Amino acid sequence: MSQTGETVRIKSANLPVLCREKIGICTITLTLSSKRGSGPGKALPLCLRYAINGKRFYFPLGESYTTAQFAAICQARKGLRRHTTLTLNDTYVAKKEELTALFHTYVSQLREWSQLNVLSIDLIASALTGRSGNGLCFLSEWERILASKRVGTAESYRYALRSFTELTGFTPKDGFLVSASVLRKWVKAMQAKNYSKATIGIYLRACRVVVKDCIRNGYIKQKDYPFGDRDSSLIPIPKGRSRKERFLSVAQMTELYRFFIEGRERELPLRYAYQSELVRQSLGLFLFQYLANGMNLSDVARLRYDDWYFRYRGEALRFERQKTRDRTDNNSEVIVPVTAPLREIIRAIAAPEEKGGLLFPFILEDAGDESACRRRICLMNSHITARMKIIAKQLGWTVVPSSTWCRHSFATNLSLLGVPSRYISESMGHSVSRDVTSGYIADYPLERQLSFNARLLDLGQKDSDVAGAVLAGLTEGQRQELLRLLLSREA
Repeated sequence: MSQTGETVRIKSANLPVLCREKIGICTITLTLSSKRGSGPGKALPLCLRYAINGKRFYFPLGESYTTAQFAAICQARKGLRRHTTLTLNDTYVAKKEELTALFHTYVSQLREWSQLNVLSIDLIASALTGRSGNGLCFLSEWERILASKRVGTAESYRYALRSFTELTGFTPKDGFLVSASVLRKWVKAMQAKNYSKATIGIYLRACRVVVKDCIRNGYIKQKDYPFGDRDSSLIPIPKGRSRKERFLSVAQMTELYRFFIEGRERELPLRYAYQSELVRQSLGLFLFQYLANGMNLSDVARLRYDDWYFRYRGEALRFERQKTRDRTDNNSEVIVPVTAPLREIIRAIAAPEEKGGLLFPFILEDAGDESACRRRICLMNSHITARMKIIAKQLGWTVVPSSTWCRHSFATNLSLLGVPSRYISESMGHSVSRDVTSGYIADYPLERQLSFNARLLDLGQKDSDVAGAVLAGLTEGQRQELLRLLLSREA
């Protein structure tokens, strides 16, 4: 194909080749490139040519030779006689050995990629240059992963991506060139803007997920992984503060429950009088979360009077934990025993019993899609925290609990009371290892669940009173079965 002046395109087949090897479906060749045309005596760039199914990618190695010079290098051989002075052939032999060794490093690299991925020209180009020929880049991969996440997690990934691009100036043109220096610039910028340590950790973890995915897909080399705690040249991810201290004791929860039952929101200072009912509602939701197995507000908002509730005559609720319903081995189904205090809260602030109806429709109101639901839940969480602050001040507390404390309080208090850790895990919707047989065995029948959860408050009941409350909550069939078991043990 002719070009302007004396520049002529030389066919690849006519160019000298120093090395060639095939790895899977890809052929890698060390040769010259005449993509920009050539003329008599014109130097051409030395390249690695990757070819797959007729498609090619040329990766320049930073050197140039005329076809005659490169042909001489390819044909150079070590002489049998020793020379007292360095000859041109000796120079060509040394260069040939140097280029051959370089070629084999790229062959080893290609072999590694072939073991991890299905080779493609775009993958190879992206891995070598950090740029993609079809528009793929680190930012597009982040967007793709973001789109696969649930609403709550997706929002976090979106905020992290926005922060990353704004504070580093990273653009699609930068491809996959995500180095430790880029991330260090990001961290320093976040610190300058007074981002909390927890937020920086969350954003870096989101970025790390994308980086690892790019490594799996061959866009970033494993040796270029930018995160690490032990190497000072890498980026450590700060750990958030432990939440172990963020819980209320049984005594504190009992004090809150008595505040609710006795209607003490009416005692609040006059400036809070206009929202006393809302304070009561928020306290009720806080206590409900605690007593209902540490349930997240997201699950509380979707809780319904389903068939299970009516089958057990209001003694049990059932829900699927939203956060882990696709990741746990028991499908995240959680059974909540309705203890007497929990029943009082339902009676006070929940909607009337209606089959299929929401217990707390005021949380979601008329929210339609999942994004709107998420916003409503976040807003309600904020209201609960603000109103719990009012109550804590009224009680003279120095701590201000939020909804997240309910889950930690449920787990911590039952653990301190000696309740089996397996029950705590199952009741909170955590994944526990189970074999096939155990799927047919009820490890914790409802009466045991009621007994365990009755310990979450200290209402001054004696053991006989607790037992009586448990028995009162059983159906006639359950009481007869319990009696049969007791008689069989005595026999």
